[in-house]
Amino acid sequence: GLKVCPDLDTVMYTLGGGINEEQGWGRTDETFRVKEELAAYGVGPEWFGLGDRDFATHIVRTQMLGAGYPLSAVTEALCARWQPGVRLLPMSDDRVETHVAVEMDGESKAIHFQEYWVK
Repeated sequence: GLKVCPDLDTVMYTLGGGINEEQGWGRTDETFRVKEELAAYGVGPEWFGLGDRDFATHIVRTQMLGAGYPLSAVTEALCARWQPGVRLLPMSDDRVETHVAVEMDGESKAIHFQEYWVK
């Protein structure tokens, strides 16, 4: 799969002038053809949709990580395109995920923060 870093990307796009200001995340002038095609194949989750332009960022990040670059170096390379005006750093070069505990159907359940935020 693709390595998606929504917090880093939101800061990078915002400071670099490419954020979808109406949504507060994702790229401006975004299309969702890949998401629509995945849905046509029955691939989800439906709540999570990367835009077509956003996919390029995640593909580049995933390729660079696969080539052995740490996330901090990958972020620096991506920022060279966006010129955010700051040195943007991930919280760690290690894999880190944030989960939140929510009540669902009368039970406490841990879900990924991105699912919580988007839903």
